[in-house]
Amino acid sequence: MLTLRLLPALHREQAIIKVSFPYNRDLIDKIKRYQDTRWSQTLKSWYFLKKDFSLNTFYHDFKGIAYLDYAPLSKKKTVRKTENNIQIQLPKAYKELLLLKRYSPNTIKTYCSCFLKFMVFYEGKCLDLLSKNEIKRYLLHLIKVEKVSRSTQNQSSN
Repeated sequence: MLTLRLLPALHREQAIIKVSFPYNRDLIDKIKRYQDTRWSQTLKSWYFLKKDFSLNTFYHDFKGIAYLDYAPLSKKKTVRKTENNIQIQLPKAYKELLLLKRYSPNTIKTYCSCFLKFMVFYEGKCLDLLSKNEIKRYLLHLIKVEKVSRSTQNQSSN
């Protein structure tokens, strides 16, 4: 049985549900029957505007025809849009590490936010290859340019 994967995404600054699946003429024909469905050449995918999408209807229409993987729709992801309209997403392992350390939900939220700001600062660079001096440069940027408080500086360091 084929799998249809439903993914949340942004397209032309609108929230969409992207439908991902291996090429199959029958599935394409069925998806094209929806009046709200659209093809994106840039995404190379069919999609629905999130506001027009009904998971329940879609699920029932494809029941028995294809397995519907809609788990990504329910996952909350920590994402930040950069100036270049690129979405930067935290590594899944980072949040898991914070959970394993048994941090409170507020601490996890704060640390994730700080790490996203760090990732945006070094956008386009491989974080694994950053030196101690580059990390120090970021912290100095927070102090000198952004003039953050000692508390915010410590949260960013952590």
